[in-house]
Amino acid sequence: LAWLCDGVRDCEDGRDEDHDQWKVCGSERSRQRCYPSTWADCEEMFVCEGDGGKESSFVTFEDLCDGVESCAGVENTLCRVSRYRYDLMTHVGENHVIGPCLRGIQLPGVSCRTTAFRHPFPVYGVRDIHFTHPHHPFMPSLKCEALFGEMYVYGSCLGLCEGYPQCPITLPPSHVTCPLLGETERVVTLARSNDSLALIRSANGALKNDFFACSNGKCITFEKVCNLADDCGDFSDEEGCVNQFRCTYPGHVNSHVTQELIPITSKCDTKVDCSNFADECNDTCGREIINTIFLKVTAWVLGILGITLNLIVITRNTIKIPKLTSRIALTNCTLITTVSFGQLLTGFYLIAVAITDLSYGRDYCVARYSWLISYQCNTIGILSTTGTHISLLSVTLLSVYRLYVINTLAIAKGIPSITKVMNITSVAVTTFIAVTIAGRSRASFS
Repeated sequence: LAWLCDGVRDCEDGRDEDHDQWKVCGSERSRQRCYPSTWADCEEMFVCEGDGGKESSFVTFEDLCDGVESCAGVENTLCRVSRYRYDLMTHVGENHVIGPCLRGIQLPGVSCRTTAFRHPFPVYGVRDIHFTHPHHPFMPSLKCEALFGEMYVYGSCLGLCEGYPQCPITLPPSHVTCPLLGETERVVTLARSNDSLALIRSANGALKNDFFACSNGKCITFEKVCNLADDCGDFSDEEGCVNQFRCTYPGHVNSHVTQELIPITSKCDTKVDCSNFADECNDTCGREIINTIFLKVTAWVLGILGITLNLIVITRNTIKIPKLTSRIALTNCTLITTVSFGQLLTGFYLIAVAITDLSYGRDYCVARYSWLISYQCNTIGILSTTGTHISLLSVTLLSVYRLYVINTLAIAKGIPSITKVMNITSVAVTTFIAVTIAGRSRASFS
């Protein structure tokens, strides 16, 4: 509830920052604090009583006793009565809750625990932030890959994340840190470790030490650490964060650090998120035209055998055809030669693919889109499709013709008619299979 109207959108629909949906404490918009209607008062607020029976109004402790009558006409009276004693007050501890432990949606079987977060460089004058999270008795229970901002800081710095990632807070926010911070925002207190002066901040009347000191002297709050954005200006707020993937591609012409960050869950998800394709083209999931050694060797062997053997068949049949006198032999030899020609084209296709794979290597992953629309790729595709269709058509015609010859000879020798039915059925099945394979081949190429 401390996140209501805190200037940071935590709900997807922004409901937590919609002032019209919540009652507020405070007289000025910038100092108002939202609270549920079931609450009788607000933290950090003074409830004004004696306002004639109207709904209670509120005034921040910061504005209380400032000489301005803003509490239903009784503020100055109350301040005069209470001048003889005072309490030194700091902010009330905040409680940040991670998803599965939110009241009302806590998952069955999930044990939750609240842990006090202390800054790696603690100071006096502020209270601990409380972090409610899933708990496992024997091992870390959080996946920092799915946490961002202050949640990532709490989980990693408390040692609650799987793999124990490094806490991103490495520099103490001392009084000489953050020279870029405005003077009105600088609040200094004592550090607990060595009694040196440390920097904290004042926000909504509360003193907080959720400062992150950037390497370049800038300071930001925890919500801007490990959030996939360069809030420091030198990326020191994103260094060492395990919830992100940096879009670089070693060995490529654009291998410099692009300073482009995406969630680690977007790496190798088959969707391109980096402008240089690095999330899908890397040592983990980079792809080549032919991905395995076995397929590479197979392509070379089949391609070479296809070209060599079919050239031999075509040469022999080309010499043999002029010498044939039988119509049946001439037709068979011609169709066999046509089949070999189609398989010859397929052999050239396999060799072309193998050579292209050897040429691109792992760089194909980056260049694949430009390759797929290139004329070389289209030429190889046409070569493959043409060879496949010629082979299928020739095999189909050869099968039909041979069955025709067998059927003719069967009639001449008086073989029963059942043989005719079997022959016709064989022709139909062969034609259907050939047409189906050809259709799928064409669809695949398209």
